[in-house]
Amino acid sequence: MPSLPDLSHISPDDLSRLDIGVLIVIGLSALWGLTRGFTTELSGLVAWASAVILTYRFHAALVPWISPYLHESWLAESVSAAVLFIVILLTLTTIAGRVGAAVRGTLFGGVDRILGAIFGILRGYVMLIALYLLAGSFFGSWTSYLMQGSFTGPYIEAGASRLAGYLPHSLQPHLASPPTSGHDASL
Repeated sequence: MPSLPDLSHISPDDLSRLDIGVLIVIGLSALWGLTRGFTTELSGLVAWASAVILTYRFHAALVPWISPYLHESWLAESVSAAVLFIVILLTLTTIAGRVGAAVRGTLFGGVDRILGAIFGILRGYVMLIALYLLAGSFFGSWTSYLMQGSFTGPYIEAGASRLAGYLPHSLQPHLASPPTSGHDASL
């Protein structure tokens, strides 16, 4: 793994446009997490995951009620899945918002907001890694050109190389891979 640069001596003049963009994304995500709080953020994440899982599991139950109005079976299944997903997501995010508001009203409200900011920083970092992987799959060498001279680029590349190991093997060839030296080649 390449060594990461020492960032203790950076002045604002040394930052590239990519570094400024990274700081803006992470800063906005941290601010969003700070205002919402950890409980609301985590409950919202669980709501999205639950909505996807429940829609996948139960969307076929709505098809018999929708199919008399839509004659194409694929359209009836799509509308069934969309309606069920929206209803489940709205219900669960409403519950998540109320739980978060209840926690913010207690003595743990400040701790909840600080943990929300930390969660926001981590979410921003993961979003940047995902954006790097997707951009690499569409734009190829342009992403490595963009990373040159960046102080934050090595952190994103290191996270991308770790995350890519957890993705299915069928997706890995299509994603960006960090540049490697000849010394990293397998024997």
